[in-house]
Amino acid sequence: MTTDVLRLQGDYLIQTRVNSAGVSTGGTLTFDLGSQTGNSTGTVIVNGNLIVRGIQTTVNSTDSAITDNTITLNAGEPSAVPGGSVSKGTAGIKISRGRAGRDEDRFAAFFEYNDEDSWQGTGVKSQVQGVWELRTGKVGRPQYSAIKLNAIRIDEYSASTISGGSSQSTRLNIFGSDNPTSVMSVSGTNNYELRVTDDDDIPNKKYVDDRYLTYEFAAQRLVVGNSYVTTTDLSHDTSVESQIIAVLDGDPTERLDITTGTVVMRLTPTVSQFSKIQFINNQILPVGTNTNLVLSTDGIGQVVIAAPFLLQESNTPVPALSQVGLYTDKIAGGGTGIFFKKKDSLGNVTQDEFVSRKKSMILSIIFG
Repeated sequence: MTTDVLRLQGDYLIQTRVNSAGVSTGGTLTFDLGSQTGNSTGTVIVNGNLIVRGIQTTVNSTDSAITDNTITLNAGEPSAVPGGSVSKGTAGIKISRGRAGRDEDRFAAFFEYNDEDSWQGTGVKSQVQGVWELRTGKVGRPQYSAIKLNAIRIDEYSASTISGGSSQSTRLNIFGSDNPTSVMSVSGTNNYELRVTDDDDIPNKKYVDDRYLTYEFAAQRLVVGNSYVTTTDLSHDTSVESQIIAVLDGDPTERLDITTGTVVMRLTPTVSQFSKIQFINNQILPVGTNTNLVLSTDGIGQVVIAAPFLLQESNTPVPALSQVGLYTDKIAGGGTGIFFKKKDSLGNVTQDEFVSRKKSMILSIIFG
């Protein structure tokens, strides 16, 4: 097979349908590379740049391969808007879905950049111009499509960050102010809540309901402001006693330490504490050492003890003014071992033993 070569000293121009004025009025230029023999696999090679000026370019091949690293759409944009813009509003890729004519855009699929839409950022950038759209149907009548991918990455300078800049906290704004009534859902999955097992998994509502309303131990603390209720159990943490602690006005930085606030309730297997009083087995004790336990009533109410009570030998009381200390000690001359102690307004202290009936009768006979 031979190769024919056409060598020209200057540019080469092919015109079709030339009128009397020497101007081309259109027509068709065909490179026939084998259609007459049923073979349409011939090749046209352009060694150099290719510029196509016209209204429509159609590539009607079975497989197209483009080795360029970057394809520029909307090239030569004439807009002088600061920051740039797309003069026709959108630019992207349109995929025909078989409906021709005026219905073509209505049924076609688009991957386009919509420069006429904007979204609200949460960082140093506030309103951001431009939204990427995956949809079927033209702008104004879209049906947005799903997207399948493995991960979403956010850089520290994005409009979703708190402030912006290197090492700043980033935020993935799923809905934003454009979708104030939207809800994130995992609808369609099977028992999603049973697979939320990793520390970084995102739970759904049923997972939270199951954890807080059933047997699970995950709900260990309820916090409102600086007040909180903590629940611990030996089956979960063997280093501490099983207990329930309620604290008012605690230190928000030391919520694990029950001494940093006012403990209003503490329940353990052996101690029940309410405010500054604690119940240990069948004992009622104040919280803290050297602390008084006060039984009092309001108005003319009285403290009524509906059973015998015992006085146990202990330290001698130290009554204040208007108080009488009653205590028991070793039996002395009175024969009872029950003593009283009282201080008058001058600071004088009277201390003596109650006399028994038998002793009083003997004394009355002796001193008649």
